[in-house]
Amino acid sequence: MGPHLSQAIFLAFALQHDQQHYLRHNVLAITDRASMQHGIEVRVPYLDRNLQKIMQSLPARFIFGRERKWILKEILKQYEGEAYLRRPKTGFGLPFGEWLRESASEKIWQPALQDPHSLYAWLPREVVEKTLQAHLRGRADYTHSLWAWLSLFYWMKQHAE
Repeated sequence: MGPHLSQAIFLAFALQHDQQHYLRHNVLAITDRASMQHGIEVRVPYLDRNLQKIMQSLPARFIFGRERKWILKEILKQYEGEAYLRRPKTGFGLPFGEWLRESASEKIWQPALQDPHSLYAWLPREVVEKTLQAHLRGRADYTHSLWAWLSLFYWMKQHAE
């Protein structure tokens, strides 16, 4: 048996083993438990049965013969999805900045601004109010600072007082 044939057999075995054991009993199970524990709906991509059958029918050397994810990239090109190939990776983001600007968010801000809280010993209330006003008026985006401050305020209110 030549070195290329034995490598191909080992690669095919490793792919099948990962799919049947590592993916099923590790990655998918952990994702499922973690998402259920936190009440998050999770969709695991690329587990379509038809796609799975197609990929299993391809020789392992064909799948790994070029750059990473090359098959997916070729499919995207065929269906005019090339823009997705050029954009940078992005995480899943929530529109906190927009939420903080909505009028309903006043219910969140009022207790935090009116409360004589120990947090204001380290972070002057005037700084918080000025930052909040600039954010609400759209002069600047202070989403991260304001969200961190709100989180810390409510956490301290619940746990540290």
